Amino acid sequence: MTENAKSSEIGSGVHFCLRPFTSGPLVERLSLSGFIAITAGTLLIEYKIQGALERINRPSISPVAGRCHELWRHTCFELFLGIQGETAYWEVNLSPSGCWNIYHFDDYRTGMREESTIGPPLCRIISDIDSLSLSCSLEYNSIIDNASSIEIGVSSVVEAIDGRTSYWAIEHHGTEPDFHDRRSFQILK
Repeated sequence: MTENAKSSEIGSGVHFCLRPFTSGPLVERLSLSGFIAITAGTLLIEYKIQGALERINRPSISPVAGRCHELWRHTCFELFLGIQGETAYWEVNLSPSGCWNIYHFDDYRTGMREESTIGPPLCRIISDIDSLSLSCSLEYNSIIDNASSIEIGVSSVVEAIDGRTSYWAIEHHGTEPDFHDRRSFQILK
């Protein structure tokens, strides 16, 4: 676990760095980092990819951004939220296209359904030749009480222009990339 990724209180925020599951020519030319903060039922998160962005598939901004499925099949930022001691958790998918979705799971990869009680995240996307950032705020108080202890997993899927996919997280466990593994929920509130 990286020291800068874990905090017992993230009201003032935590910086994080994501690591690729495997190495390779593309991932060696990229860096993924960000910042997360929670204040009064609102989660603020910023992801930033820097480096050889000409070698990754960046979805175009969608004129009709909204809920979309299977965003993880392409370049996508992901966020996982769980209440400490409970098996249920939520997966938030945020695409550089402006599309998003939020899913609820009853337990590890089971009982997946779209979470309808949370409104859309408010996101801003900034993209240039060697940098892509996505900043979002998400009001989560309709699903998690403000007094609850929350475990947070931060991750990303990056699709290269040749179709190969790399998986990024604060910490990887196991022999396959698995963002649903609660051991990878490294940030605590």
